Amino acid sequence: GLTGYQRFTFSRGTGDNARVLTATITGNNPVNGVDELMHEELARVFTDLQQDRDSDIIILTGAGRAFCAGGVFGAFAE
Repeated sequence: GLTGYQRFTFSRGTGDNARVLTATITGNNPVNGVDELMHEELARVFTDLQQDRDSDIIILTGAGRAFCAGGVFGAFAE
């Protein structure tokens, strides 16, 4: 299901829009850059969204001033 996410929030419409689900990227930086946690969540979020039987339309958006700026420099350094 759509639980246990830290870098995404989910909201469902109401009334005539009850089958519309909005998935919002909520990164830990102003431009929603992909860090290690978001990378892990991206690996499963689309499967979870596809399996959501209560949605006919899924909107993917980003919180704040940017949808997603790409990877965070140094986030994957070993």
